Amino acid sequence: MMVRGMRLGFAVFALSIAVEVATASAESAVLDAPPDRVRKAAIASLEEEGFKVSGTRRATGDLTARRARAVKYVDGKSDAAADLQRIAKVDPMWEADVSSLSEYYVTMTVVTHLVEGAKTRIDVSAQITGARRTRGRRGRPVPVPIQSNGALEKELVADIQNRLASAGDPSS
Repeated sequence: MMVRGMRLGFAVFALSIAVEVATASAESAVLDAPPDRVRKAAIASLEEEGFKVSGTRRATGDLTARRARAVKYVDGKSDAAADLQRIAKVDPMWEADVSSLSEYYVTMTVVTHLVEGAKTRIDVSAQITGARRTRGRRGRPVPVPIQSNGALEKELVADIQNRLASAGDPSS
């Protein structure tokens, strides 16, 4: 019983240290469009990528969107490894270790600020959280912070810029 308590205490301590690790990356840009157009383009981009936009606060200009993906295994290999290798900060020589994850979540936050005239600055951040489950993937999930490498943030900013450019171009 004493050993079990020590293991639980160590696990809680290790988890508290892991959660303190920075798990968000950020990308900023100043766009030549008013905040409402930028928010609409951001929502369209996020929804097209499978994110569910949960919080739209027009007064502050904050958007929060989340996408969940289950980790599936076929022949001992995971379909999530390639995606996490692309979006997470991992050593390029090693494959992303997803062997203990049952799912992972990506939370994107887009904050808009009116700069001058009709220009808007956006700050985009992504947070990736894996979920480790015990007991045959049916147990209570334990969060596993995974640091973003900035790829999702850059892709979203580029997509928003492309949407705004094509919306302003009458030929497209």
